[in-house]
Amino acid sequence: MRASAASRRPPRLLARSLALVAATAIAGLAAVVPSQAALAAPIGMTGAVVTPVAATPADVPTTLAATCGSSLVNTGRVRCGAAVTMRYGQGTQQQLVSYQAGGRTFTVLPSDDTAVNAEVLRVDNATATGDRENIWVANSPAGSPFTGVSGDPTGRTMADVLSSPFVTEGSDNLFGNTGGVTTNDVERFSVLRESPLTASDPAAVAVSIVERGGNDAFKLAAVTAVDGAGAPVAWGPIVSVPRSAWGPILTGVTSTVLQQLPGTTGYRPLDYTAAQTIAGVSVSLTDLGVQPGQPLYGVSLVGNDETSMTGPFTTTTNETTDGGLDLVSTVFATAVQPVATPTAVTGTQGAPQTLPVVATGGDPLVPLDPTATRLEAPAGATVDADGTVVVVPGEGRYELDRASGTVTFTPEPAFTGTATPVPYVVTDAAGATATSTLTPTVTTVATPDTSTGVQGVAQRLAVTDNDGGAVSVDPATLRLVDANGQDATTVVVPGEGTWTVDGEELVFTPEPDFVGTATPVSYRVDTLAGDAVESTATPTVTAAPVMPAPVVTVPDVVVTPPAGAPAVFDLPAAVPDVVPESVVLIQPNEAPATEVTTDDGTWQVQPTTGEVVFTPSPTLVGDPDPITFAAERTDGTAVTGRLVVDYVAAAAGPTPTPAPAAGADAAAAAAAFSGALAFTGSDAGATSAAAFIGAGALLAGLGLILAGRRRLRR
Repeated sequence: MRASAASRRPPRLLARSLALVAATAIAGLAAVVPSQAALAAPIGMTGAVVTPVAATPADVPTTLAATCGSSLVNTGRVRCGAAVTMRYGQGTQQQLVSYQAGGRTFTVLPSDDTAVNAEVLRVDNATATGDRENIWVANSPAGSPFTGVSGDPTGRTMADVLSSPFVTEGSDNLFGNTGGVTTNDVERFSVLRESPLTASDPAAVAVSIVERGGNDAFKLAAVTAVDGAGAPVAWGPIVSVPRSAWGPILTGVTSTVLQQLPGTTGYRPLDYTAAQTIAGVSVSLTDLGVQPGQPLYGVSLVGNDETSMTGPFTTTTNETTDGGLDLVSTVFATAVQPVATPTAVTGTQGAPQTLPVVATGGDPLVPLDPTATRLEAPAGATVDADGTVVVVPGEGRYELDRASGTVTFTPEPAFTGTATPVPYVVTDAAGATATSTLTPTVTTVATPDTSTGVQGVAQRLAVTDNDGGAVSVDPATLRLVDANGQDATTVVVPGEGTWTVDGEELVFTPEPDFVGTATPVSYRVDTLAGDAVESTATPTVTAAPVMPAPVVTVPDVVVTPPAGAPAVFDLPAAVPDVVPESVVLIQPNEAPATEVTTDDGTWQVQPTTGEVVFTPSPTLVGDPDPITFAAERTDGTAVTGRLVVDYVAAAAGPTPTPAPAAGADAAAAAAAFSGALAFTGSDAGATSAAAFIGAGALLAGLGLILAGRRRLRR
């Protein structure tokens, strides 16, 4: 038997870029994950989680292997040696992320070109010599023998494939030496870490082995020492994995076996495998005999018929019973998870707040990867592609500093209260994640202001008088905020008024016709620390009071119609400059009206001419009681007086003539309203002091009435 030198492959850059697991002792792991009894060796995987990873598509012209398997000929409908094109990068590769074993969840540890090497120990046998590479790739779609989800394998070795994180490619009959189209000369395969692992709780760390078919037995052992070149030289006890130990990861996977013979370049299709299950087993370091704190340099696998990791090796291993392991990958996994804790801080309005990301790795073996920490957006918020900036509208902006492990929250100037919690995610070196939240609270500095004023009159608001509290503000920095959220010295609200800044006050000048509560306008002011805070000012404008017009009492207007005839009062002629449309009658209850009916008859105002017509009642005997009228002159002066009917026997009615003034003082004029109307001074000089006894309120109201009519008319 001739044993070839151990073929130790150089480091490879794997498809997923992951953090290097540090080569440090794992002190204190037992404090994080309680020690427990060793897991039963081995345990089939359940609940496996895989993630898709796309490969680069490539069409590679080639030929079928000269001695290809009959299944490939039958399925591909081509003969051995025929030209075909392999289409790689179809569909997606699947990468193992985590799985469950023994009631615990294990997360696959990352590996990159500085972390893991693969060693293939070959021994020539009667059917295979040299560096024969037999690999397989999953098809996409299933049942298509000349497709593969993996990228073009040209330049890759079997060792490269077996140390990749993907479960959709692997080796075929790795330890089989007898006959068949995929016979091999491999006797031992090792996955070696550039830096050893040490665990205070070996039960929490496992070796995870995946194979196609899930029905092959093999043996493995922990590598406990390496030589100066990194080759394994010592092992722990050998552990057997029976055919029944596997647990499913993927089902219904068809695959094509590819072969590269020594001295040739490129892979050729060799065989086709119908739908199979991709399965896995988990073996804890405890089950491999690794003690707490003992360095683990890697793990070695051999055929099921071997009894030693150093040989002599059996070179006639049957692929059906002992050597048929279709190895997919061998990786390391941990059952611990990172821990993240909610963070809450409180600050003042406008001031930035610093929130620490409080998180720890669940195991020193798999520390947190600070470059992977990210923020997530709550509902209604946005987050940038890098996961470092979140903006919550109406609240503020969060920015993650991965180097310091802190998040700065800059609140919007107007925001106060408890902000919407923002989630953050931490990731450890194994890719396991933990999520928690950041919740800042902002206390009020700038308080909303209100004011009230009369229509047409400017209002001044000393808005900073009630601002401050935990921090002081600088009133000299007062400014308005325009509709675009920008600082301004003037803001115009159409239909309401104009805002300006006057020193340390805001001035609201309402439009002449505006009445009601104005739209709140925002203002900003800086704290003494220079942070902008924001609040609102809301003025209310009340209607200007309607002042009663001056009331002038005019002499009685007397007409002398024939007895029993209607009496017509031509007020525009009798009272100079009176506005016809303004004439009203004053009822006994002091309410104005354009028609009044009494026991004596009916008085009616003609609205277009200003005339008043009295129609006597058939039962009237003598003269009717006089009635009071009110009207407005063209200069806005209110006038009042009495209408007097003096029936005579003559047929023709007299022309209305003013009655002489009855007195010179206001008291006499007021007394006249209740009986005989007395004129109080000249028509031109009479003022609003004129009043009627028992009707002072009437005259005051009269000005309001006429003013209201004037407003409506105009």
